[in-house]
Amino acid sequence: MRRGWRTAAPLLLGLASCQLVAGIEDRKVDPLPSGCALPTVGEGRIRLANLVPQDAHADFCVRATGAAYVRPILRDGGRDCPNGYAYADVSAPFAVPVGRIDVKAIPAGSTCAAPALSEAIAIDVGADLVVTVARIGASVGPEQIVGLAETTPANGAETKIRLVHAAGNVPSIYVGAAKDPRLPTDVAGRLVADAVPFGKAIAPQSHATVGSIDPHGYVILPPTDYDLGVAADGATKALLVAHFSRTSTARTLFAIGDVNSPSYPVRGLVCADENPNGIATVCTLTALATLSVDMFNAGLYGANAVDESARRPVIFDQLSKRTSDLICLTEVGRKADRDALIATAKIAYPYAVTATTDLNTQPTDPTDQNGRTPAVPTIPPCKGPVDPQLVDDAYQCMVDKCDSKLGDPAGVLAGGSDCISSKCASKFIPLLDGDRNHARCFGCIIVNATSYTSFADSKNNCNTDAHNPYNFAGETPSMILSRYPLSNPDVYVLPSWLYRRSVLFAKVELEQGTSVDFYCAQLSSPLLDALLPYAGDYSNGNDATGYDVEQLLQVKRTIDYVKTKSAGRPAILAGDWHASEMQASPVLDDLNPEVFKTLRAAFTEALPSGYQRSCTYCPLAQNAYNGDKSYAWLDAFLYGFPDRATTDAAIFFDQRTVTLSDGTTKGNLSQTFGFNVRVIRP
Repeated sequence: MRRGWRTAAPLLLGLASCQLVAGIEDRKVDPLPSGCALPTVGEGRIRLANLVPQDAHADFCVRATGAAYVRPILRDGGRDCPNGYAYADVSAPFAVPVGRIDVKAIPAGSTCAAPALSEAIAIDVGADLVVTVARIGASVGPEQIVGLAETTPANGAETKIRLVHAAGNVPSIYVGAAKDPRLPTDVAGRLVADAVPFGKAIAPQSHATVGSIDPHGYVILPPTDYDLGVAADGATKALLVAHFSRTSTARTLFAIGDVNSPSYPVRGLVCADENPNGIATVCTLTALATLSVDMFNAGLYGANAVDESARRPVIFDQLSKRTSDLICLTEVGRKADRDALIATAKIAYPYAVTATTDLNTQPTDPTDQNGRTPAVPTIPPCKGPVDPQLVDDAYQCMVDKCDSKLGDPAGVLAGGSDCISSKCASKFIPLLDGDRNHARCFGCIIVNATSYTSFADSKNNCNTDAHNPYNFAGETPSMILSRYPLSNPDVYVLPSWLYRRSVLFAKVELEQGTSVDFYCAQLSSPLLDALLPYAGDYSNGNDATGYDVEQLLQVKRTIDYVKTKSAGRPAILAGDWHASEMQASPVLDDLNPEVFKTLRAAFTEALPSGYQRSCTYCPLAQNAYNGDKSYAWLDAFLYGFPDRATTDAAIFFDQRTVTLSDGTTKGNLSQTFGFNVRVIRP
C-alpha cells in the first residue's frame, strides 16, 4: 500500500496554505501555490479517513449544507499535494464551517462535478470537537461516508480508546483483551458489553467491564499497556490485535479491510487523535497474522570455510534466538553439525527436517536436459586413463606441505585449498590440464580433502570407489527448523556435481487445522566454474559453464516438484539460489540471472511492494570474508497465495559479532547474511 503522502508530511509543515473564502474551497490564488495545505477558514474541524479497501485513491469535496461544492480538498491544497488519499490514509484535522456540512468522495484527480463514490449529507459539526469523516465499505460493493464526533483530550491520569468498525463483510465486532500480543490468537472476554455495528463507534450507553465510556464512545482506562483484540460478534478468534502503550492520550482504533479480500485482510489502524503530522494524522497499521521465514547459509562446508570452529557455536546460539516461524538453513555440511544445531535450537524450534543421503543416492530425476539417463560410472575417479603417478604426486605434496600432521597420511587438509594452490600447484596442474577423466579425479581429491577426510582415506576413495565424488560423502547440507509441527517430510534430490543439492519439503501444521507447504532449496553455484572444472553429467556439453547449465536444470526441476507436490495448496519456496540480478543501487552483480527470471515466471516473489533488494553475499567492506562482488541470492517465492501476501522483508546477521580464532579479529557469522520475509498466513 502506498504511503507517500504520509512520509512527506513533515516536509509540508509551514508551507503556505490556501486562502479560502465563500465557504470552504474557493481559492483567492490561481494558479495553485507550491506546497500542500488543508483549509484554515471556519470554526469547526473535521478529519478525513479513506478506509475503503481499494487500490484507487480518492479525494473529497466539502461544502456547507445547501451550498455548492467547489474544489476537492487535496487537488485544491497546492501543487505538492498528493493525488488523493490512499487506502488507510487519514488527514490531520482541518477547518470547516460550524453547522451542517456535506462530504462527497470522488476519484482522485477529478473535480467536484464528478459522480460521487459516496456522499453524506448534513453531518453536524460543532466548534468544540473534531469530527471524523470516514469513507467506508467493502472492497467490492456499496460504500458510505460516516461522521463520528471525537472526544476531548485525555488528562494525565487516563487514556481514551475508541473502536470504529470499518471492516467490510463483518456485520458487527467487539473488543476485549487479546490472549497473545500477536495473531493468531483469541479475544478473552469483552472490554465493552455491546457489539459495534458496521459504520459505528462504541455506543456511549454501552457497559464497559473495565473503566468507563465517555459520551463519544471512547473507553476511559488507566494509562498502562494494553493488547486489545477485536473479533466478530459471536466468535472468539481475533481479527486483529492492537497494542496500546501507556500514554495519556486519545486514540482511535479503526477496524479496516475486508474479511472476504485476500488483498486487503482485516487489520487495525491505530490513530493518535491528538497528534497530527503536517497534513496527516499519525496512524499505525497493526500486524497481520503472518509467517516469518528465515533463509540463511551457515557456511559450514569444510576446510574452505572461514574459521568454522570460531563461527560454529555463535551460529548455533544466534539461530536458537531467532523469532521467526520457519528457517530454511543451507550449507551445514556435516551430520554432526546438523544434529548439534537441532539440539541447541530445540526449545525455540522443536521441529526439524533433514535428509539422509550418501554417495549411493541418485537424483530423484536423473535424466539430463535431453531426457537421457547418464550411465552409472564403473571406474574410480583417479583410475583408468589417469596416470597414477600424477595422483601420487598430488597427494604426497599435500601430505608434506598442507597436512594437519605434516608428513602423516592420517592427517587432514590444513589451510584449505589456498594451501594447495600456493604450495602444490605444480602437482595439480597436470590434472587440471587434462581431459574430463582428469577433471573428475581432480574434483574427487579436492572434495575429499576439503571434507576433512584423511589423506590416506581420500586417496583410497578416489582410487577404489567408482561413485561420483561429493563433498562430505554426498550428505545433504540443508535443513528446516520450525516452531510448528511438521508432517509428510520429503526430499527431492537435484542433479549435481561434487556438491549435493536438494529441495527439502514439509507440511507446516498451523493452528485450527490450517497448513502451508514449505520448501527449502539450494542450487549449485556458478562461482565454481572458475574453481573446479566441471566433469558431471548435466552441463549439456558445455563444461566451461557447467555449473550454470546444471543450475538452470535444477531450478526447472524445483519448479516442477513444487507445482506437482503442492497441486494448488499454498506453498512457500525458500531458497539459497546462488544467483543474482544486476542492480545499479544498491549495487548488485549478475550471477546467472536467468534463474530468477525462471522462478518469477512460475511463482510470485515474496517481496513487499517497493522493497529494494540489497546484497546477502556482500563485498569486503560489509563482510570480512568476501571479495568485491555483491549478490542477492537468498529469496523466497509463493505459490497459491493471494497478491500482496508479503508484508515485510529484512536482512539479518549482518554484523561482525564473531571473535575469530586469532582472538582479536571480528568476523561475520557467515559469508552470507540472512534474509527474512513475512507472509500473510493462508
